[in-house]
Amino acid sequence: MTAPILYVEDEEDYQILVKRILSRAGLEVVIADTGAEGLAALERERPSLLILDINLPDTDGYAI
Repeated sequence: MTAPILYVEDEEDYQILVKRILSRAGLEVVIADTGAEGLAALERERPSLLILDINLPDTDGYAI
């Protein structure tokens, strides 16, 4: 089994859309709402791919 994709995004509509598309392709998606949650998920999940919003409520994507 491959590692999941981590998607860090604060907008729920985008979370739903991206997760639906990737899940239909047979991929596991883990979603984090903030930069802090994303960093914790990086350690916990060890994702194969990170998709990161650059405008998060607690940081910008460049800082992560």
